[in-house]
Amino acid sequence: MRRVLFWAVLTSSVLGASCAGVDEGSEPIEEARIDEPSTGDAYGDATRLSLRGDSLLAGGDPAAAVLCYRRAAELDPGFLDAHMKLGEALLRVEDYQGAIHAFREVVSLDPDSDRALYGLGFALWQERKLEEARYHMEAALAQSSDSVLIGKIRRSLRSLDED
Repeated sequence: MRRVLFWAVLTSSVLGASCAGVDEGSEPIEEARIDEPSTGDAYGDATRLSLRGDSLLAGGDPAAAVLCYRRAAELDPGFLDAHMKLGEALLRVEDYQGAIHAFREVVSLDPDSDRALYGLGFALWQERKLEEARYHMEAALAQSSDSVLIGKIRRSLRSLDED
């Protein structure tokens, strides 16, 4: 049985950048367009897009948030938060392969990221790659000092055992 994961995302104020609104089910994520004004500063544009993604996600539009986070990560490939938030948003739209890719990118940049290791493990679990999922969740458990995340990881590992 697949379980649904709800990620807590902090809401940030919307700055100048915007992503084209994508109504749920209206067009595939890959074909949707992003319409953001460019300042010529990739770092600043990436930050604005990430903040816009936060707002869209908090407003219940994870598909549009995916577009913003993806573009932010493209503009600034070293922007860990953009990759992390992209993975979380992809989980919300149940694009587990995309989430696996995003979380692997975070882990490649920061191998000690407990959230990325857990997100990777969760996405792998949804794809029924149970051994690899367990490995990453146990690595997240070993890395984490966040009691809330530790609780989530332990519950997930118990549920994984039931599958």
